[in-house]
Amino acid sequence: MGRAEAAGVPFAAALVDTRDHTVAAVALNTAAAGDPTAHAELNVIREGAARGLDLSRHLLVSTAESCPMCAAAAVWANVPAIAFGSAASTLDALGIRGFPQGVREVLTGPGLDQIDVTGKVREELCDRLFAQWAAARAPGTAAGTAAGVADAQAASRGVAWRPPGFRSVTPYLAAEDSTAALAFYEAAFGARVIDLVRTADGTVTHAEVLIGDSIVQIHDVLPVMRGRTPRSLGGTSVTLTLYTDDLDGVLQRALAAGAALDSAPRQSYWGDRYARVTDPAGHGWTLATRLRTTSRAEQLHGAEGVVAEAGRHAPRQS
Repeated sequence: MGRAEAAGVPFAAALVDTRDHTVAAVALNTAAAGDPTAHAELNVIREGAARGLDLSRHLLVSTAESCPMCAAAAVWANVPAIAFGSAASTLDALGIRGFPQGVREVLTGPGLDQIDVTGKVREELCDRLFAQWAAARAPGTAAGTAAGVADAQAASRGVAWRPPGFRSVTPYLAAEDSTAALAFYEAAFGARVIDLVRTADGTVTHAEVLIGDSIVQIHDVLPVMRGRTPRSLGGTSVTLTLYTDDLDGVLQRALAAGAALDSAPRQSYWGDRYARVTDPAGHGWTLATRLRTTSRAEQLHGAEGVVAEAGRHAPRQS
């Protein structure tokens, strides 16, 4: 893990001797150098074979679930077991690669199911590494931009200028009961708690959840935090937008978990199908799926229609 963090490349693999648990070889993904097959797993298998290691006595460990090519290579190399950190589904959600199927799905059938597979080893750390890497590669944060340069400088110091997995802007929500809010986000949005600070009396002073590829922070109401909940203010002026490829499914899970429906699914003039809900803590959410790309003329026409409609329903002044 440390080598991957230092190099700024999250794809790393190692061969671990099953007899004494020592690390026999380590490699990174070097496909960017021109060889598209130079994945970390293949590189470490090649290194082990070149050094004459008995691969049948070595566990293949990787920061991410192996792609079909690397999984097949492990079979041919007679590796007895595979262990990985981040799941293929997590990488797919981050937009990192196009193989959402898991290694267990690949290693099926006679001759392929001989390898023991263990997943989610140091998953939290690996997920953070990949989320940070994906964020750094996103538009506006690529190498050469101010953020990209800062990332490179931070890597040379051995510490990042922002925590792993975070993008430039992160919502920080206040709730009367953060524990209940976290349970809602897990049930409704498939969130995963990646950090939680709870005091002896049960107060949540800080929590982080990963929803899709994004981190949302939340805390209980505390004077020192200066945060006020939507319910204490009688509403909120902020809405969080969650894009999903299963709008109806997410909406139903949110309602079942206690959200209030603000607007049923509808088509928008900007190309989204969307619905709006308020979560049990009072925070507003727009659940959306992009269906088509619209022109600026369509967007302006639609916006003018909304403004005109609002004007017709505005109360008249005497």
